[in-house]
Amino acid sequence: MPAMIKLARGKAQLGIFMLCIFLSVLFALHAISKELVASYKATTVDECIQEKECVWYHFLLATQVKQKDSNPTEEINIKKWTEPLLVRPVVKAGHTEPSALTSYLEQIIPFMMTDVKISQKYNYLVLITDDTDAELRGGLKTIFDSTVGSGVVQSVYDNLRTDYEKKCFYVPIQHTEDPQNLAKYGALQRYVAVIQSDISDMKKCLREVVYAGTGLVDIADSALVKKHYSSSDYSLLELMLIFIFYQDYYRPGMSYDEIKVAFDSNFDFYRKEITNFKAGGGAN
Repeated sequence: MPAMIKLARGKAQLGIFMLCIFLSVLFALHAISKELVASYKATTVDECIQEKECVWYHFLLATQVKQKDSNPTEEINIKKWTEPLLVRPVVKAGHTEPSALTSYLEQIIPFMMTDVKISQKYNYLVLITDDTDAELRGGLKTIFDSTVGSGVVQSVYDNLRTDYEKKCFYVPIQHTEDPQNLAKYGALQRYVAVIQSDISDMKKCLREVVYAGTGLVDIADSALVKKHYSSSDYSLLELMLIFIFYQDYYRPGMSYDEIKVAFDSNFDFYRKEITNFKAGGGAN
């Protein structure tokens, strides 16, 4: 489960305050999945991408946008990349190959509509190691302490509930400076994933890590996607959600109503583009 936090600049944003935000979002998917009511009719991924209600349900699930309630004008915290992705895979565990990571990245890149390249200078780090805890207390500590607050990430890691979560640990960090600049405010500024090499299911973790790196929540466990789950490939629905999310008109600060209007107005376009992609031999 992801830990989603904003980049803290001032000391007033650090410590217990940041930790509470961090922990409150850590288990958000579980809470939101309870709120969402599946009213769609589709029973397969192919049917879902043609049905607006089905795609909307999964879009809410992946973006963690709450359903309309008593305050439909409340600003939504959209988390997405607005700058090129500089990806750096680091494999410290000698017996682990990064080829699966590259394969997942190649699948999502066409749908993000932003430049992505492998680089030593990075804003997107995936580290495979024999000891996650040692990495968090070692070289990564400086990165997290300077951007989030001293000890915040370590505290979150220490409070994770399962062995899998501890061995498949990832942290998207958002910009918070200049709230008036909506093109940047709330955008992802850095993404760090630390995977322990003895994790029970490496492919599942890499699949989740790469998807979460887009700013969306991995939805592989949702009822419909689970039917069509592949450890090697994303379903067409999962890729469609990335494509929708990275349209320019979805931005931090939008309200629920604004997001819904944009989605409804453009759904036929989304469906046409994804259908054409599939017809051209794309994902299933």
